Amino acid sequence: MPKINIKKSLRYVSSLLLFLDLNFFVTLVSS
Repeated sequence: MPKINIKKSLRYVSSLLLFLDLNFFVTLVSS
């Protein structure tokens, strides 16, 4: 089993969450 790069996956998850959060905010603002 390959060793998972935790820092990289954390960065990926946080950026994904940030992206979703921004999308949600934009949706709220435009409605």
